[in-house]
Amino acid sequence: MALAPNSSMPDEVRCSFTLREGAYKLATRHEFSKPMRNIPAYSQTTTGYQPTNQVAAVNPHVRVSSVIIPSSNSVTLLCYNFGKEIHVCSQSSLKQSSDGSRILDKRFYKGTSPTCHDFNSTGACMDGVLLAIGFSAGQIQLIDPIRKDYTKLYNEDRLIEKTRVTCIKWVPESSNQFLVSYESGKMYIYNEELTCVKGGASSFQTFKSGEGYSVYTCKTKSTRNPLYKWDLGESCINEFEFSPCAQYLAVVTRDGLLRVFNYNEMEVIGIGKSYFGSLLCLAWSPDSKFVAVGGEDDPITIWSMSERKIVARGQGHKSWVAALAFDPYITAFDSEYPIGSDSVDDNVDSKLKTETNGKFGTWYRLGSVGQDAQICMWDLMEDTLKHPISKRVSVLVTQSANSTVSSTSGSSNSKSSFSRVTNLFSKETTPSDTSDLTLSQRLSYLTLSDRKKEDKYKKGPALQRDRNTSARSVNFEDLIAIGSVHCPRLNERPLLEPLICKKVALERLTSIQFLEDCFIQSCQDDILYVWQRPRRLVNGATEIREGTMV
Repeated sequence: MALAPNSSMPDEVRCSFTLREGAYKLATRHEFSKPMRNIPAYSQTTTGYQPTNQVAAVNPHVRVSSVIIPSSNSVTLLCYNFGKEIHVCSQSSLKQSSDGSRILDKRFYKGTSPTCHDFNSTGACMDGVLLAIGFSAGQIQLIDPIRKDYTKLYNEDRLIEKTRVTCIKWVPESSNQFLVSYESGKMYIYNEELTCVKGGASSFQTFKSGEGYSVYTCKTKSTRNPLYKWDLGESCINEFEFSPCAQYLAVVTRDGLLRVFNYNEMEVIGIGKSYFGSLLCLAWSPDSKFVAVGGEDDPITIWSMSERKIVARGQGHKSWVAALAFDPYITAFDSEYPIGSDSVDDNVDSKLKTETNGKFGTWYRLGSVGQDAQICMWDLMEDTLKHPISKRVSVLVTQSANSTVSSTSGSSNSKSSFSRVTNLFSKETTPSDTSDLTLSQRLSYLTLSDRKKEDKYKKGPALQRDRNTSARSVNFEDLIAIGSVHCPRLNERPLLEPLICKKVALERLTSIQFLEDCFIQSCQDDILYVWQRPRRLVNGATEIREGTMV
Protein backbone atom coordinates (compact mmCIF):
# COMPACT_ATOMS: atom_id res chain seq x y z
CA MET A 1 0.00 0.00 0.00
CA ALA A 2 1.14 3.55 -0.67
CA LEU A 3 2.15 5.53 2.38
CA ALA A 4 0.91 9.02 3.13
CA PRO A 5 3.77 11.50 2.70
CA ASN A 6 3.36 12.83 6.24
CA SER A 7 3.16 9.46 7.96
CA SER A 8 5.76 9.07 10.64
CA MET A 9 8.81 6.98 9.81
CA PRO A 10 11.43 6.05 12.37
CA ASP A 11 14.25 6.06 9.82
CA GLU A 12 16.21 9.26 9.49
CA VAL A 13 17.13 10.65 6.08
CA ARG A 14 20.55 9.37 5.12
CA CYS A 15 23.18 11.41 3.27
CA SER A 16 25.62 8.54 2.73
CA PHE A 17 25.77 4.78 2.57
CA THR A 18 28.50 2.22 1.98
CA LEU A 19 28.65 -0.74 -0.37
CA ARG A 20 31.53 -3.10 -1.09
CA GLU A 21 33.06 -0.73 -3.65
CA GLY A 22 33.14 2.16 -1.17
CA ALA A 23 31.02 5.00 0.20
CA TYR A 24 28.41 7.07 -1.62
CA LYS A 25 27.94 10.55 -0.17
CA LEU A 26 25.44 13.32 -0.75
CA ALA A 27 26.56 16.95 -0.40
CA THR A 28 24.78 20.33 -0.47
CA ARG A 29 21.09 20.71 -1.19
CA HIS A 30 19.31 22.94 -3.67
CA GLU A 31 15.68 22.92 -4.80
CA PHE A 32 14.11 24.24 -7.97
CA SER A 33 11.11 26.55 -7.75
CA LYS A 34 7.82 24.76 -7.13
CA PRO A 35 4.75 26.89 -7.97
CA MET A 36 2.39 24.06 -6.93
CA ARG A 37 4.10 23.38 -3.59
CA ASN A 38 1.04 24.53 -1.60
CA ILE A 39 -1.21 21.87 -3.14
CA PRO A 40 -1.38 18.76 -0.90
CA ALA A 41 -0.17 15.62 -2.65
CA TYR A 42 -2.64 13.43 -0.73
CA SER A 43 -6.11 13.85 0.71
CA GLN A 44 -7.49 11.68 3.50
CA THR A 45 -10.61 9.66 2.70
CA THR A 46 -12.57 6.91 4.40
CA THR A 47 -10.36 4.33 2.67
CA GLY A 48 -7.05 6.04 3.49
CA TYR A 49 -4.83 8.52 1.66
CA GLN A 50 -5.44 9.10 -2.03
CA PRO A 51 -3.58 11.35 -4.54
CA THR A 52 -5.43 14.60 -5.18
CA ASN A 53 -6.73 15.31 -8.69
CA GLN A 54 -4.86 18.62 -8.75
CA VAL A 55 -1.50 16.94 -8.34
CA ALA A 56 -2.32 14.31 -10.95
CA ALA A 57 -3.24 17.06 -13.42
CA VAL A 58 -0.47 19.62 -12.91
CA ASN A 59 2.35 17.82 -11.12
CA PRO A 60 3.20 14.53 -12.87
CA HIS A 61 6.05 12.38 -11.64
CA VAL A 62 9.50 13.89 -12.03
CA ARG A 63 11.45 11.89 -14.61
CA VAL A 64 15.09 11.99 -15.68
CA SER A 65 16.53 10.99 -19.06
CA SER A 66 20.10 11.21 -20.29
CA VAL A 67 22.25 10.89 -23.41
CA ILE A 68 26.00 10.79 -23.97
CA ILE A 69 27.18 13.14 -26.73
CA PRO A 70 30.31 11.60 -28.28
CA SER A 71 33.22 14.02 -28.66
CA SER A 72 36.84 14.42 -27.59
CA ASN A 73 35.45 15.04 -24.10
CA SER A 74 32.17 13.18 -23.93
CA VAL A 75 29.30 15.31 -22.64
CA THR A 76 26.29 13.86 -20.82
CA LEU A 77 23.03 15.77 -21.21
CA LEU A 78 20.22 15.43 -18.69
CA CYS A 79 16.52 16.24 -19.10
CA TYR A 80 14.07 16.46 -16.22
CA ASN A 81 10.50 17.72 -15.85
CA PHE A 82 9.15 19.79 -12.95
CA GLY A 83 5.43 20.55 -13.04
CA LYS A 84 4.86 22.34 -16.34
CA GLU A 85 8.55 22.85 -17.08
CA ILE A 86 11.24 20.96 -18.98
CA HIS A 87 14.91 21.54 -18.13
CA VAL A 88 17.92 20.36 -20.14
CA CYS A 89 21.46 20.74 -18.83
CA SER A 90 24.83 19.01 -18.88
CA GLN A 91 25.80 16.73 -16.03
CA SER A 92 28.84 18.88 -15.21
CA SER A 93 26.71 22.02 -14.86
CA LEU A 94 24.91 20.49 -11.88
CA LYS A 95 28.20 20.60 -9.99
CA GLN A 96 29.29 24.02 -11.23
CA SER A 97 26.06 25.87 -10.53
CA SER A 98 23.17 25.20 -8.17
CA ASP A 99 21.02 28.17 -9.15
CA GLY A 100 20.06 26.90 -12.62
CA SER A 101 22.09 29.56 -14.46
CA ARG A 102 23.85 26.93 -16.58
CA ILE A 103 20.67 25.26 -17.87
CA LEU A 104 21.04 24.59 -21.60
CA ASP A 105 17.33 24.78 -22.41
CA LYS A 106 14.27 25.55 -20.28
CA ARG A 107 10.66 25.52 -21.49
CA PHE A 108 7.38 26.29 -19.77
CA TYR A 109 4.05 24.95 -21.08
CA LYS A 110 0.53 26.27 -20.57
CA GLY A 111 -2.55 24.06 -20.45
CA THR A 112 -0.61 20.80 -20.36
CA SER A 113 2.29 19.22 -18.47
CA PRO A 114 5.21 17.12 -19.72
CA THR A 115 4.93 13.58 -18.37
CA CYS A 116 7.86 11.73 -20.00
CA HIS A 117 10.79 12.33 -22.34
CA ASP A 118 13.64 10.54 -24.07
CA PHE A 119 16.77 11.50 -26.02
CA ASN A 120 17.59 9.94 -29.40
CA SER A 121 21.08 8.53 -28.81
CA THR A 122 21.36 7.41 -32.44
CA GLY A 123 22.93 10.27 -34.37
CA ALA A 124 23.47 12.43 -31.28
CA CYS A 125 26.37 14.86 -31.76
CA MET A 126 27.58 18.26 -30.64
CA ASP A 127 25.59 19.87 -33.47
CA GLY A 128 22.27 18.58 -32.26
CA VAL A 129 20.25 15.85 -30.55
CA LEU A 130 16.52 15.15 -30.71
CA LEU A 131 14.43 15.05 -27.54
CA ALA A 132 10.92 13.54 -27.61
CA ILE A 133 8.43 14.81 -24.98
CA GLY A 134 5.00 13.42 -24.11
CA PHE A 135 2.27 15.49 -22.45
CA SER A 136 -0.68 14.99 -20.14
CA ALA A 137 -3.18 15.98 -22.85
CA GLY A 138 -1.83 13.45 -25.38
CA GLN A 139 0.36 15.63 -27.58
CA ILE A 140 3.96 14.82 -28.54
CA GLN A 141 6.72 17.32 -29.21
CA LEU A 142 10.19 16.94 -30.70
CA ILE A 143 12.80 19.58 -29.86
CA ASP A 144 16.54 20.01 -30.22
CA PRO A 145 17.94 21.56 -27.01
CA ILE A 146 21.26 22.33 -28.72
CA ARG A 147 20.04 24.03 -31.90
CA LYS A 148 16.83 25.30 -30.25
CA ASP A 149 15.33 26.22 -33.64
CA TYR A 150 13.90 22.75 -34.27
CA THR A 151 10.43 21.75 -33.08
CA LYS A 152 7.67 19.44 -34.30
CA LEU A 153 4.24 18.57 -32.89
CA TYR A 154 2.32 15.32 -33.26
CA ASN A 155 -1.31 14.62 -32.32
CA GLU A 156 -1.65 18.38 -31.90
CA ASP A 157 -5.44 18.30 -32.41
CA ARG A 158 -5.77 15.16 -30.27
CA LEU A 159 -7.52 13.29 -33.08
CA ILE A 160 -5.37 10.18 -32.69
CA GLU A 161 -5.40 9.93 -28.89
CA LYS A 162 -6.83 12.08 -26.10
CA THR A 163 -5.44 10.42 -22.97
CA ARG A 164 -2.20 11.06 -21.09
CA VAL A 165 1.14 9.99 -22.54
CA THR A 166 2.69 7.58 -20.03
CA CYS A 167 5.98 6.64 -21.70
CA ILE A 168 7.97 7.57 -24.78
CA LYS A 169 11.11 5.89 -26.17
CA TRP A 170 13.13 6.06 -29.36
CA VAL A 171 13.32 2.75 -31.21
CA PRO A 172 16.87 1.36 -30.81
CA GLU A 173 19.14 1.65 -33.82
CA SER A 174 16.65 3.95 -35.53
CA SER A 175 17.30 7.61 -36.17
CA ASN A 176 13.70 8.60 -36.86
CA GLN A 177 11.20 6.24 -35.15
CA PHE A 178 9.86 6.46 -31.62
CA LEU A 179 7.21 4.58 -29.64
CA VAL A 180 4.59 6.27 -27.45
CA SER A 181 2.24 4.67 -24.89
CA TYR A 182 -0.99 6.10 -23.50
CA GLU A 183 -3.21 5.75 -20.47
CA SER A 184 -5.86 4.18 -22.71
CA GLY A 185 -3.76 1.03 -23.23
CA LYS A 186 -2.60 1.97 -26.72
CA MET A 187 0.89 2.40 -28.19
CA TYR A 188 1.79 4.20 -31.41
CA ILE A 189 4.91 4.14 -33.57
CA TYR A 190 5.82 7.48 -35.15
CA ASN A 191 8.33 8.52 -37.78
CA GLU A 192 9.63 12.00 -37.10
CA GLU A 193 9.98 12.67 -40.84
CA LEU A 194 6.29 12.03 -41.63
CA THR A 195 3.13 14.04 -41.02
CA CYS A 196 0.15 12.79 -39.01
CA VAL A 197 -2.89 11.16 -40.54
CA LYS A 198 -6.20 13.00 -40.43
CA GLY A 199 -9.24 11.30 -38.96
CA GLY A 200 -7.74 9.54 -35.96
CA ALA A 201 -8.61 5.95 -35.08
CA SER A 202 -11.00 5.48 -38.03
CA SER A 203 -8.01 5.31 -40.39
CA PHE A 204 -6.51 2.06 -39.01
CA GLN A 205 -6.81 -1.50 -40.24
CA THR A 206 -5.83 -4.77 -38.55
CA PHE A 207 -2.25 -5.80 -39.28
CA LYS A 208 -1.65 -8.56 -36.70
CA SER A 209 -3.35 -9.94 -33.61
CA GLY A 210 -2.44 -12.29 -30.81
CA GLU A 211 -3.48 -13.31 -27.32
CA GLY A 212 -4.60 -10.14 -25.55
CA TYR A 213 -3.29 -7.63 -28.10
CA SER A 214 -3.75 -6.39 -31.66
CA VAL A 215 -1.59 -4.35 -34.02
CA TYR A 216 -3.09 -1.97 -36.57
CA THR A 217 -1.55 -0.09 -39.46
CA CYS A 218 -2.40 3.30 -40.88
CA LYS A 219 -4.95 2.99 -43.71
CA THR A 220 -3.88 5.68 -46.15
CA LYS A 221 -2.62 5.85 -49.74
CA SER A 222 0.67 7.38 -48.64
CA THR A 223 2.65 6.54 -45.52
CA ARG A 224 1.57 8.73 -42.59
CA ASN A 225 1.93 8.87 -38.83
CA PRO A 226 1.35 6.85 -36.78
CA LEU A 227 2.89 3.91 -38.63
CA TYR A 228 1.42 1.31 -36.26
CA LYS A 229 -1.03 1.19 -33.41
CA TRP A 230 -0.69 -1.42 -30.65
CA ASP A 231 -3.84 -2.19 -28.64
CA LEU A 232 -3.19 -3.99 -25.32
CA GLY A 233 -6.71 -3.59 -23.94
CA GLU A 234 -8.27 -1.03 -21.64
CA SER A 235 -5.63 -1.11 -18.91
CA CYS A 236 -3.22 1.82 -18.68
CA ILE A 237 0.31 1.17 -19.97
CA ASN A 238 2.53 2.43 -17.15
CA GLU A 239 5.93 1.88 -18.74
CA PHE A 240 7.75 0.02 -21.50
CA GLU A 241 11.40 -0.46 -22.37
CA PHE A 242 13.41 -1.94 -25.23
CA SER A 243 16.02 -4.55 -24.42
CA PRO A 244 19.69 -3.57 -24.80
CA CYS A 245 19.97 -6.08 -27.68
CA ALA A 246 17.15 -4.14 -29.45
CA GLN A 247 15.15 -7.32 -30.18
CA TYR A 248 12.57 -7.31 -27.38
CA LEU A 249 10.04 -4.96 -25.85
CA ALA A 250 8.79 -5.31 -22.25
CA VAL A 251 5.54 -3.61 -21.18
CA VAL A 252 3.90 -3.31 -17.74
CA THR A 253 0.27 -2.29 -17.28
CA ARG A 254 -2.13 -1.26 -14.56
CA ASP A 255 -3.76 -4.71 -14.43
CA GLY A 256 -0.48 -6.10 -13.05
CA LEU A 257 0.69 -7.84 -16.23
CA LEU A 258 4.19 -7.94 -17.67
CA ARG A 259 4.27 -8.69 -21.38
CA VAL A 260 7.51 -9.34 -23.28
CA PHE A 261 7.29 -8.98 -27.06
CA ASN A 262 9.57 -9.89 -29.90
CA TYR A 263 9.45 -6.37 -31.28
CA ASN A 264 10.23 -7.11 -34.93
CA GLU A 265 7.82 -10.04 -35.09
CA MET A 266 5.19 -8.25 -32.96
CA GLU A 267 4.55 -11.41 -30.93
CA VAL A 268 4.23 -12.05 -27.20
CA ILE A 269 6.97 -14.42 -26.03
CA GLY A 270 6.31 -14.31 -22.27
CA ILE A 271 4.14 -12.90 -19.49
CA GLY A 272 4.31 -12.36 -15.73
CA LYS A 273 1.85 -11.23 -13.08
CA SER A 274 1.97 -9.26 -9.82
CA TYR A 275 0.29 -10.62 -6.70
CA PHE A 276 -2.12 -7.71 -6.77
CA GLY A 277 -2.29 -4.16 -8.00
CA SER A 278 -0.51 -2.43 -10.82
CA LEU A 279 3.02 -2.94 -12.12
CA LEU A 280 4.56 0.53 -12.35
CA CYS A 281 8.13 0.13 -13.60
CA LEU A 282 10.61 -2.23 -15.22
CA ALA A 283 14.27 -2.50 -16.24
CA TRP A 284 16.31 -4.81 -18.49
CA SER A 285 19.59 -6.33 -17.38
CA PRO A 286 22.57 -5.13 -19.48
CA ASP A 287 22.80 -8.50 -21.27
CA SER A 288 19.04 -8.69 -21.98
CA LYS A 289 18.69 -11.91 -19.96
CA PHE A 290 16.43 -10.66 -17.17
CA VAL A 291 13.64 -8.14 -16.62
CA ALA A 292 13.10 -6.58 -13.20
CA VAL A 293 9.63 -5.20 -12.44
CA GLY A 294 8.05 -3.44 -9.47
CA GLY A 295 4.73 -1.96 -8.51
CA GLU A 296 1.96 -1.76 -5.95
CA ASP A 297 2.59 -5.18 -4.41
CA ASP A 298 5.88 -3.83 -2.91
CA PRO A 299 8.37 -6.63 -3.85
CA ILE A 300 10.61 -6.48 -6.90
CA THR A 301 10.22 -9.36 -9.34
CA ILE A 302 12.86 -10.90 -11.61
CA TRP A 303 11.66 -12.46 -14.89
CA SER A 304 13.98 -14.65 -16.97
CA MET A 305 14.17 -14.54 -20.77
CA SER A 306 15.64 -18.05 -21.04
CA GLU A 307 13.02 -19.68 -18.80
CA ARG A 308 10.14 -17.37 -19.76
CA LYS A 309 8.98 -17.13 -16.16
CA ILE A 310 9.48 -15.40 -12.81
CA VAL A 311 12.64 -16.75 -11.16
CA ALA A 312 12.98 -14.63 -7.99
CA ARG A 313 11.38 -11.92 -5.89
CA GLY A 314 12.92 -9.40 -3.52
CA GLN A 315 11.48 -7.73 -0.44
CA GLY A 316 12.90 -4.47 0.84
CA HIS A 317 10.52 -1.60 0.16
CA LYS A 318 7.72 -0.67 2.54
CA SER A 319 5.56 0.87 -0.17
CA TRP A 320 5.09 0.93 -3.94
CA VAL A 321 8.20 0.53 -6.08
CA ALA A 322 8.36 3.58 -8.37
CA ALA A 323 11.46 2.98 -10.50
CA LEU A 324 14.13 0.37 -11.23
CA ALA A 325 17.46 0.44 -13.04
CA PHE A 326 20.36 -1.95 -13.55
CA ASP A 327 23.82 -0.49 -13.11
CA PRO A 328 25.76 -1.44 -16.27
CA TYR A 329 29.02 -0.13 -14.79
CA ILE A 330 28.97 -2.49 -11.79
CA THR A 331 27.73 -5.64 -13.53
CA ALA A 332 30.43 -8.35 -13.73
CA PHE A 333 30.57 -11.27 -16.17
CA ASP A 334 32.08 -14.65 -15.20
CA SER A 335 33.90 -13.14 -12.24
CA GLU A 336 35.55 -15.12 -9.47
CA TYR A 337 34.32 -12.62 -6.88
CA PRO A 338 32.35 -9.39 -6.95
CA ILE A 339 33.91 -6.07 -7.87
CA GLY A 340 35.14 -4.28 -4.79
CA SER A 341 35.20 -7.33 -2.50
CA ASP A 342 38.13 -9.38 -1.30
CA SER A 343 38.88 -12.75 -2.85
CA VAL A 344 36.67 -15.44 -1.35
CA ASP A 345 38.25 -18.49 -2.99
CA ASP A 346 39.49 -19.92 0.32
CA ASN A 347 36.39 -19.08 2.33
CA VAL A 348 33.42 -20.05 0.21
CA ASP A 349 31.56 -23.17 1.25
CA SER A 350 32.95 -26.12 -0.68
CA LYS A 351 29.54 -27.27 -1.93
CA LEU A 352 28.60 -23.83 -3.22
CA LYS A 353 32.02 -23.46 -4.84
CA THR A 354 31.66 -26.83 -6.57
CA GLU A 355 28.22 -25.95 -7.92
CA THR A 356 29.55 -22.67 -9.37
CA ASN A 357 32.81 -24.22 -10.69
CA GLY A 358 34.83 -21.88 -8.52
CA LYS A 359 33.19 -18.78 -10.03
CA PHE A 360 30.15 -16.70 -9.25
CA GLY A 361 29.30 -16.23 -12.92
CA THR A 362 27.48 -13.13 -14.02
CA TRP A 363 26.10 -10.92 -11.29
CA TYR A 364 24.10 -7.72 -11.57
CA ARG A 365 23.69 -4.56 -9.52
CA LEU A 366 20.09 -3.35 -9.40
CA GLY A 367 18.82 -0.14 -7.86
CA SER A 368 15.22 0.59 -6.89
CA VAL A 369 13.40 3.57 -5.39
CA GLY A 370 9.89 3.77 -4.03
CA GLN A 371 7.13 5.84 -2.55
CA ASP A 372 8.54 5.03 0.87
CA ALA A 373 11.36 7.50 0.00
CA GLN A 374 13.88 4.66 0.24
CA ILE A 375 16.59 3.42 -2.08
CA CYS A 376 17.41 -0.28 -2.21
CA MET A 377 20.52 -1.75 -3.82
CA TRP A 378 20.48 -5.40 -4.86
CA ASP A 379 23.13 -7.83 -6.09
CA LEU A 380 21.71 -10.61 -8.26
CA MET A 381 23.72 -13.75 -9.06
CA GLU A 382 22.89 -15.38 -12.37
CA ASP A 383 23.60 -18.86 -10.98
CA THR A 384 20.99 -18.30 -8.28
CA LEU A 385 18.46 -17.01 -10.80
CA LYS A 386 19.07 -19.72 -13.40
CA HIS A 387 19.65 -22.67 -11.05
CA PRO A 388 17.66 -22.13 -7.85
CA ILE A 389 19.14 -23.38 -4.59
CA SER A 390 18.25 -27.01 -3.86
CA LYS A 391 16.10 -28.06 -0.90
CA ARG A 392 19.07 -29.34 1.05
CA VAL A 393 21.10 -26.15 0.88
CA SER A 394 20.23 -22.90 2.60
CA VAL A 395 22.43 -20.02 1.51
CA LEU A 396 22.64 -16.86 3.57
CA VAL A 397 25.12 -14.26 2.40
CA THR A 398 24.94 -10.81 3.94
CA GLN A 399 26.92 -7.63 3.65
CA SER A 400 28.66 -8.04 7.00
CA ALA A 401 32.32 -8.93 7.06
CA ASN A 402 31.66 -12.22 8.84
CA SER A 403 28.85 -13.62 6.71
CA THR A 404 27.87 -17.26 7.00
CA VAL A 405 27.22 -19.73 4.19
CA SER A 406 25.46 -22.80 5.56
CA SER A 407 24.53 -26.15 4.06
CA THR A 408 23.69 -29.67 5.17
CA SER A 409 27.37 -30.49 5.32
CA GLY A 410 28.13 -27.65 7.72
CA SER A 411 28.89 -23.94 7.64
CA SER A 412 31.85 -21.67 7.09
CA ASN A 413 32.63 -17.99 7.26
CA SER A 414 32.79 -15.87 4.14
CA LYS A 415 33.87 -12.33 3.35
CA SER A 416 31.62 -12.05 0.35
CA SER A 417 28.86 -9.47 0.45
CA PHE A 418 26.18 -10.68 -1.87
CA SER A 419 22.53 -9.94 -1.23
CA ARG A 420 20.87 -12.33 1.20
CA VAL A 421 19.21 -15.29 -0.51
CA THR A 422 16.80 -17.36 1.55
CA ASN A 423 15.95 -20.94 0.58
CA LEU A 424 12.19 -21.26 0.24
CA PHE A 425 11.93 -24.33 -1.97
CA SER A 426 10.90 -26.83 0.67
CA LYS A 427 7.25 -27.81 0.66
CA GLU A 428 6.13 -25.64 3.53
CA THR A 429 2.66 -25.73 4.97
CA THR A 430 0.58 -22.63 5.35
CA PRO A 431 1.34 -20.91 8.66
CA SER A 432 -1.43 -21.13 11.24
CA ASP A 433 -0.90 -17.50 12.25
CA THR A 434 -0.53 -15.07 9.34
CA SER A 435 -1.33 -11.91 11.27
CA ASP A 436 2.27 -10.70 11.11
CA LEU A 437 2.66 -11.35 7.39
CA THR A 438 2.32 -8.72 4.70
CA LEU A 439 -0.56 -8.87 2.24
CA SER A 440 1.80 -10.18 -0.45
CA GLN A 441 2.90 -13.04 1.82
CA ARG A 442 -0.67 -13.94 2.85
CA LEU A 443 -1.71 -14.09 -0.81
CA SER A 444 1.27 -16.32 -1.63
CA TYR A 445 -0.04 -19.07 0.67
CA LEU A 446 -3.46 -19.36 -0.98
CA THR A 447 -4.35 -22.89 -2.05
CA LEU A 448 -6.27 -23.81 -5.18
CA SER A 449 -9.54 -23.86 -3.26
CA ASP A 450 -8.70 -20.55 -1.62
CA ARG A 451 -8.05 -18.97 -5.01
CA LYS A 452 -11.59 -19.74 -6.08
CA LYS A 453 -12.87 -17.95 -3.01
CA GLU A 454 -10.42 -15.08 -3.50
CA ASP A 455 -11.47 -14.56 -7.10
CA LYS A 456 -11.21 -10.82 -6.73
CA TYR A 457 -7.40 -11.05 -6.63
CA LYS A 458 -7.06 -12.63 -10.03
CA LYS A 459 -9.76 -10.86 -12.01
CA GLY A 460 -9.64 -7.35 -13.28
CA PRO A 461 -11.59 -5.24 -15.74
CA ALA A 462 -8.60 -5.10 -18.09
CA LEU A 463 -8.06 -8.87 -18.35
CA GLN A 464 -10.93 -9.20 -20.83
CA ARG A 465 -10.74 -7.18 -24.01
CA ASP A 466 -13.60 -4.97 -25.10
CA ARG A 467 -16.11 -7.10 -27.00
CA ASN A 468 -16.79 -4.23 -29.37
CA THR A 469 -13.24 -4.39 -30.75
CA SER A 470 -12.30 -6.57 -33.67
CA ALA A 471 -9.62 -8.39 -31.62
CA ARG A 472 -10.58 -11.70 -30.07
CA SER A 473 -11.31 -11.90 -26.35
CA VAL A 474 -8.74 -13.79 -24.28
CA ASN A 475 -9.17 -15.24 -20.80
CA PHE A 476 -5.93 -15.09 -18.80
CA GLU A 477 -7.32 -16.52 -15.53
CA ASP A 478 -5.56 -19.87 -15.74
CA LEU A 479 -2.29 -18.27 -16.84
CA ILE A 480 -2.01 -15.58 -14.17
CA ALA A 481 -3.71 -17.19 -11.14
CA ILE A 482 -1.69 -17.01 -7.93
CA GLY A 483 0.39 -20.18 -7.74
CA SER A 484 0.70 -20.56 -11.51
CA VAL A 485 4.03 -20.46 -13.31
CA HIS A 486 3.42 -16.81 -14.25
CA CYS A 487 2.51 -15.78 -10.68
CA PRO A 488 4.30 -18.14 -8.29
CA ARG A 489 3.84 -18.01 -4.55
CA LEU A 490 6.65 -16.58 -2.41
CA ASN A 491 7.66 -20.01 -1.15
CA GLU A 492 8.19 -21.23 -4.70
CA ARG A 493 10.96 -18.82 -5.68
CA PRO A 494 14.16 -17.48 -4.04
CA LEU A 495 13.40 -14.48 -1.85
CA LEU A 496 16.14 -11.83 -2.12
CA GLU A 497 17.03 -9.15 0.38
CA PRO A 498 18.78 -5.88 -0.56
CA LEU A 499 22.37 -4.97 0.22
CA ILE A 500 21.11 -1.71 1.67
CA CYS A 501 17.71 -0.10 2.13
CA LYS A 502 17.98 3.53 3.25
CA LYS A 503 15.62 6.45 3.48
CA VAL A 504 17.20 9.28 1.47
CA ALA A 505 14.35 11.79 1.01
CA LEU A 506 11.29 13.24 2.67
CA GLU A 507 9.04 12.78 -0.36
CA ARG A 508 8.33 9.98 -2.82
CA LEU A 509 11.22 9.02 -5.09
CA THR A 510 10.21 8.74 -8.73
CA SER A 511 13.21 7.70 -10.84
CA ILE A 512 16.78 6.42 -10.74
CA GLN A 513 19.41 6.70 -13.48
CA PHE A 514 22.94 5.23 -13.44
CA LEU A 515 25.75 7.11 -15.16
CA GLU A 516 29.44 6.32 -15.40
CA ASP A 517 30.62 8.39 -12.44
CA CYS A 518 27.37 8.83 -10.49
CA PHE A 519 23.73 7.90 -10.26
CA ILE A 520 20.80 10.29 -10.14
CA GLN A 521 17.48 10.08 -8.31
CA SER A 522 14.48 12.36 -8.62
CA CYS A 523 11.94 13.21 -5.94
CA GLN A 524 8.32 14.26 -6.27
CA ASP A 525 9.25 17.35 -4.26
CA ASP A 526 11.15 18.63 -7.35
CA ILE A 527 14.64 17.69 -6.19
CA LEU A 528 17.42 15.90 -8.01
CA TYR A 529 19.85 13.82 -5.96
CA VAL A 530 23.27 13.23 -7.51
CA TRP A 531 25.31 10.52 -5.80
CA GLN A 532 28.94 10.27 -6.92
CA ARG A 533 30.58 6.87 -7.08
CA PRO A 534 33.57 6.09 -4.82
CA ARG A 535 36.99 5.74 -6.46
CA ARG A 536 39.13 2.80 -5.43
CA LEU A 537 42.83 3.71 -5.26
CA VAL A 538 45.79 1.44 -5.87
CA ASN A 539 46.88 1.51 -2.22
CA GLY A 540 43.49 0.22 -1.10
CA ALA A 541 42.16 3.54 0.20
CA THR A 542 38.90 4.97 -1.05
CA GLU A 543 38.50 8.53 -2.22
CA ILE A 544 34.94 9.81 -1.95
CA ARG A 545 33.96 12.39 -4.51
CA GLU A 546 31.18 14.55 -3.15
CA GLY A 547 27.84 14.54 -4.86
CA THR A 548 25.24 17.26 -5.27
CA MET A 549 21.57 17.58 -4.53
CA VAL A 550 19.85 20.07 -6.83
